[in-house]
Amino acid sequence: LPISMFVLSTVPSAVSNCYKQRVLKGRDVDVAFATWWSGNFQVLWGILLFWVNWIPLPGQDVQPPSSTLQVVSDTWQCFMGNIPQPGDESCAADGGPAAKWFIVYLCFNLTFNVCLLWLTKRMSAIWAQIATTLCLDLTNIFSQFSFIVGNSARSMSFSEWLATGLASVALWTYNVMPEIPPSQEPGLAEADLHRSTVNTMRSSMVADGRSHLIESLSFHGPAKGSEIAGIVPVSVPGP
Repeated sequence: LPISMFVLSTVPSAVSNCYKQRVLKGRDVDVAFATWWSGNFQVLWGILLFWVNWIPLPGQDVQPPSSTLQVVSDTWQCFMGNIPQPGDESCAADGGPAAKWFIVYLCFNLTFNVCLLWLTKRMSAIWAQIATTLCLDLTNIFSQFSFIVGNSARSMSFSEWLATGLASVALWTYNVMPEIPPSQEPGLAEADLHRSTVNTMRSSMVADGRSHLIESLSFHGPAKGSEIAGIVPVSVPGP
């Protein structure tokens, strides 16, 4: 069941990444603007799905809907370093309130999201997701040092080193061949060139005061040199 839930949870993320690629590359949206709106939608979905906290789950205390406002108030008090209820002494632990570390987290999280969207716009959503395996490789390596992770540091086993190497090879293998966007596939580039040629001729005719000739032209194929297929003969009145 946990594996099935994990696989199912990746579907919204995959759809979101593909949609971001379409907006960033197809609409040429600014990366900072896309990051800002992405954060706004996370807040919106968090509010709309707050009712999930009311669902009884094994091993957890259920909060009824009537205590929602009290729970929000207690959470804010704990976030600011106060002790809202007996037993919540960890809210005032050494090291500063949770708000302090939340700001530190936002700095790293915002930097990561901006860089990921930049890679999505510059490369693709697939490339950006495959490149995140490099983060996992670095996490595995840095988790061995106590000055980074504290007392939970431990040396990597042989199987973990092997998995890290395979993930790095997968990233390198994907980059052996360049990505080809759909607009650069064979056949589509020629069609784009033909559309550009037609639009240029139409603009030229309108600028010359001969826009009435546009309706008399019928293109049945791409232009080749100075020949344009399918031109219907018409009589052009003199000036």
